[in-house]
Amino acid sequence: MGINGIKKYLIFLVLLIIIAISSAGLNYYFNYYQKDEFIIDKEAKIDPNKQYNIAYWDYPLLWGIEGDYKSFLEDKIVEFQQKYPNINISYKLLSPIEGSSALQTSLENGQPPDIYNSIWGKKLFNSKLQIPINLLTSEEEVKKYHVSASKSFYVEGKLWGLPQLIFPQLWVVNKEILEKSSLDLDVVYEQGWSWKQFIKVAHQLSNSNPQHYIIFIPDNEELLFQLLAAASGPRMISEDGQFNSERLVNTLQLLAELRESNVFPAPKEKMGQKLLSHFWQGKAGVIAPVTPWLLNSLYQQDKRYSKVSLTLLPVPVNEALDKKFLIKTTGLILFRHQDYQGDDHSKAVYKFAEFINHQQSLYLAKKLKVLPAYMPCYAKWEEEVAVSDNIKKTLLNYSQSTNDSESLSKRNSSVTVQLKEMLGQEYQNFWEKELSPQQVIDEINENLLPNDND
Repeated sequence: MGINGIKKYLIFLVLLIIIAISSAGLNYYFNYYQKDEFIIDKEAKIDPNKQYNIAYWDYPLLWGIEGDYKSFLEDKIVEFQQKYPNINISYKLLSPIEGSSALQTSLENGQPPDIYNSIWGKKLFNSKLQIPINLLTSEEEVKKYHVSASKSFYVEGKLWGLPQLIFPQLWVVNKEILEKSSLDLDVVYEQGWSWKQFIKVAHQLSNSNPQHYIIFIPDNEELLFQLLAAASGPRMISEDGQFNSERLVNTLQLLAELRESNVFPAPKEKMGQKLLSHFWQGKAGVIAPVTPWLLNSLYQQDKRYSKVSLTLLPVPVNEALDKKFLIKTTGLILFRHQDYQGDDHSKAVYKFAEFINHQQSLYLAKKLKVLPAYMPCYAKWEEEVAVSDNIKKTLLNYSQSTNDSESLSKRNSSVTVQLKEMLGQEYQNFWEKELSPQQVIDEINENLLPNDND
């Protein structure tokens, strides 16, 4: 081989090496960088000859009768494993107090549970390790969920959970007391009511009878988040992570106006302790906020108190808000480990998540007397749920025109999480230390960390 031949051979060899390196680079890119966006092969299937271990974290949702819920879960797991004996399910019921921190620790360690029941309504925990549901199911299946429920799980075109329950955001009222005001309850049932109407009613009740009150729970910030969702103005955290105080100012001004009047029992910062006793004694015209578990307890006791006519009203909204009713949705969140276990494992996770979610949607909606997010359950729910026809109609009506009560920001960045924690503390300070709206805003502006662009 001559010198020219050797040169041509070397050039050819170099080209082969370049092509090999380029191919390896592309392979690395698609296998690793693309994995950051997490693409699941739609052709991947569960291997019937492979054992899959699925970890499911939940909460004892039927507080007071936790044994019933535990038996329900165990029965359904057995039913599932009879059909899929190669998919092993281990479940854990978390403490309502410590569950959120346990999940956060697992995410930091890169080993979250495969499935987590997000009962507090949070949708997006970790975009790196959380699996978008629309990578695992079809658009036709998504359409089987209530549109308001599925909409609340969408962030930037991705569905971040399987909707399970719809909690209409409601306040409990004593119908007999409110009928003494100028409020037309039939109109409110159908169309909602405004902050202005609520303030007027609160004053009418206390003016007509000093023993008739409105009772808010000062140490439960859920009321603040309900009112923030019912306020007008832009989201509190913008797309670039900046804090906008307009909603908070509007909401705190409403609360401050009520706080300075005589519509609450004294001392105002302790009135939450009187919520149940005053309601059943026929003194409280409105109580809020009311969790599904408290509401279920009220339903049970309602039959024992003849002087109280329990009914439900939507959260009053700012006059400028288009939507008149609010909901909160819960559902199952799917995760993957930092050390990814494969697309077939994710398919196995989804198979169980879909099964247990459908079962829970009906079971829990009946037990808690809220709405299932899975639409095929509705006919059976209407037939079997143990509430009056009036309350059933109210729940169904409020689910038709809603926006989710989680309205701090479009996505759950760390600055959003920080703001939510600060709002919880400042809401208590607002009552206990009688802070002005401006003092609360100043405190948040001073301590809220800048956007970290996560």
